[in-house]
Amino acid sequence: MVPILRVVDLNKSYILESGEKIRALEDVSFDLYPNEILGIIGQSGGGKTTLLRILHASEPFDEGKIMIDDLHITPDAPEEEKMRLGEITAIHLQRSFALWDSTVLDNIIRRLYALETGCETLPASYGKTSYEHLEKIAMDMLKVVMLEDKAEHPIRTLSGGEKQRVVLARQLVIAGSREILLLDEPLTMSDLVTRERLLEWMRNMKGQVSMIIASHQPETLKGTADRVIRLERKIVAEGGDEVIDNFVAQMEECLPSKPPTHRPIMEVKNLTKRYKFAGLGGDGFFNVPFEMKKVSFELYEGEILAVVGLSGVGKTVLLNLLSGLEPMNEGEITYIIGRKRLNIKYDRSKIVGNIGFIPQEMGIPYAARIKDLAYAKLGIMGEGALVFAKKKAKMLGLDEKIVVPSLFELEGHEILEQLEASGLSKGEARELFLTPPWEVSELIDPIFQLLNLPEDILQRRVHELSVGESVRVAIGIELLMKPKILLFDEPFGDLDVVTLRSICNVLKLINDKLGISMIVVSHHLYFVREVAHRAIQLYDGEIIYEGDPARVVLYSTSN
Repeated sequence: MVPILRVVDLNKSYILESGEKIRALEDVSFDLYPNEILGIIGQSGGGKTTLLRILHASEPFDEGKIMIDDLHITPDAPEEEKMRLGEITAIHLQRSFALWDSTVLDNIIRRLYALETGCETLPASYGKTSYEHLEKIAMDMLKVVMLEDKAEHPIRTLSGGEKQRVVLARQLVIAGSREILLLDEPLTMSDLVTRERLLEWMRNMKGQVSMIIASHQPETLKGTADRVIRLERKIVAEGGDEVIDNFVAQMEECLPSKPPTHRPIMEVKNLTKRYKFAGLGGDGFFNVPFEMKKVSFELYEGEILAVVGLSGVGKTVLLNLLSGLEPMNEGEITYIIGRKRLNIKYDRSKIVGNIGFIPQEMGIPYAARIKDLAYAKLGIMGEGALVFAKKKAKMLGLDEKIVVPSLFELEGHEILEQLEASGLSKGEARELFLTPPWEVSELIDPIFQLLNLPEDILQRRVHELSVGESVRVAIGIELLMKPKILLFDEPFGDLDVVTLRSICNVLKLINDKLGISMIVVSHHLYFVREVAHRAIQLYDGEIIYEGDPARVVLYSTSN
C-alpha cells in the first residue's frame, strides 16, 4: 500500500534563552497509510506535540523531509508549499481553549463558515438558508461530542472538559475536507463515558480521513490505533499493543500513603451556586445552565480528598467556591487554621494565604522565567513588592528614595549590598521584604528538590519546560507560600502514565513531609485510587457518593 504521508529523518532542536540547545526530535522516520489511525505514545517532553505541529506546518524544523501527495516539504521549502501542508491537515492541540466569546453552537458554525470563506467572522446579513444548513451540520457534530444540550449556552459557562470538546468539535467538522487529522491529547479532560463515545466516532471516521493520535493514555490508543510508535525524541519502538504495554511497564513503584488525622481543616455546609444567562427558560427570562445544590463535606488535616465526576457536573465550580474566586449563593465554607474558625465570606483575606490553587490551565505565563515567577510569589519583585517596600521604609522612618525599581532587577546578594551601602543595617534591609531576596534559595531549593526538578530550572522559561516539568513548577511555586491546603483542578490530564505515577508519588511526599491537605479533581480513576484517602463523586451539582476511592464508578444516566 502506498503511504499517504512519509516522514524521513526529521530533526528539530530548540535553543533556550541561556544558549543551551535541546534536541526535540532526532532522525524521526515513519509512514502513515490511507484509512489508518496511527498512535504515538511517549513520556512528556518526548516530542509528540512538536512533531504534530511540524506536520501541520505551524512549527519549523531543522532537517528532513515531509512528503504528502506531490508536496515535498524541507526546512527551506517555499512558504506557499508550507501553507498547502497546513491546508491538507487539521490539528487539535492539547489544552487549547481558543474560542469565541459566544455560544457553543456559534463557535462551531463560525468554523464551518471559515471553510467557505477563510474567515470566521459571520456577516450580519448571512442568508437564512445558508445559516440553517451550517446549523444542522454543527448540531450533528455537537451530538458527537455530547454537547447538543448545551448548544445555546455561552462558552464561559462550560467546564474545562466541555470547552475541550468544543475545540475538538471545531476541528472534527473540517476533518472531512482534509487528508490527515492530527490529534494531540484530544481527550485528556474528558470523562470515561465521553472518551469512549469520541473514540468510537474516530474509529468510524478513519474510512474518510487518516489520523495521527498523540496520547499518553493507554486506554485512548488501545483498541483505536491500528499501529503505535513510541517517541522519545526518536522512535524507539513500533508495533501494536505491546508498545503501549512496554511503555507502561516503566512506571516507578507506588509509594504508600500516610493516614490523615480526624481533625477537620475545612467544613462545607449546604453550598449552593446558580449560574444564569439571558434567554427564555424555566426561570423567567433567564436560563439556569447549572446549579450546585446544598453540597456538604469535610476535609481533614493531612488528607488527600479526590473530587470526581463526569464533565460539567460542578468540579471546577466547587474549587472556585472553596478558593473564594467566586461567591456562593447560599451555604458556608469554614476553614479551621491555627485553632481559628475562618469564614470564606468574611475572612477571605486571612484564608487566601493558606490556600494554594492550581487551575486546569496551570496559570503560569508562557514566556515567563521560572525564577521571576517564584520571586513574584514570594513578594520579592514586581509592583506589589515595590509598593510594600516603600510603605515599610516609611513606617521604619527610612528614606523612601532607597527603594527604587532598579533595585528589584538585582540578584539577592546585590540587593543586600546596595541597601547596606545606603546606610541600612541587615535587619532594616530585611524588613523591606516579605521574604529577603538573599534568603530565597533556602526556601526554593528544598521544595524544588523535593519535586525532582533540575538545578537549572529557575533560569528557564515556561515554554522551555516539558508538560511534566510545568506541572511540578506550578506545584512548587504554590508551595513557596507554605499553604495549609492545596487545590488541584485537573492539571494532570496531559501527563503520561509514567510521569503521572511520579507526580502521584510527589503529592504523597508533600502530604507526608509538609502535612499539607489536598483536594484533587481528576478524571483519571487509576490516579484517584492511588493518591486519594477518600473521594466524593458529583453528579448534576450534587454529591452522590462519598467514601473509598476504589469504589468510584463514573457513569451517565443515558447509559
